[in-house]
Amino acid sequence: MRRGFSLMAVLGLCVLVSGVGRSDVPPTGDKGKPQKDELNLPTKKQLMASKLKHTQAILEGITMGDLGKVSTAADELTLVAKGNDFLNTYKSDEYKFHVSLFRRAVDAVGKKARDKNPDGVMVAYNDLTLSCVKCHQAMRDKTFDAALPTPGVKAKAGE
Repeated sequence: MRRGFSLMAVLGLCVLVSGVGRSDVPPTGDKGKPQKDELNLPTKKQLMASKLKHTQAILEGITMGDLGKVSTAADELTLVAKGNDFLNTYKSDEYKFHVSLFRRAVDAVGKKARDKNPDGVMVAYNDLTLSCVKCHQAMRDKTFDAALPTPGVKAKAGE
């Protein structure tokens, strides 16, 4: 009898413990609905706002003669651009072309700032600004430089 009672107590404890922390039931929020597991990636709008903020910090560093600030802002802009590239991997070849121009310009700004070359920073910043304007114009107008190939259209012989 004593042995049966002990066995029942152990089995009961096992059943009780196995029900705690079950992973097959999603956690519920305060409204009783299951919560989704989300990555919380930034939106394109948030990334673009961040790019603008860091670009403005570069301009502030240029106007104040603070090349350290320029270099830091360029490094942060590079990180934001990488996140933006991740979210836009499906975009066209033209978009990728504009992104590569942008990244080259950002890299040039950072390099010129680290080299303590304020004139070089200004030229690179000009290239950066132009790359932004050209990309936004192309995405808005859906028109691209005539030198770039049109996706899906093969060039005729002799062109």
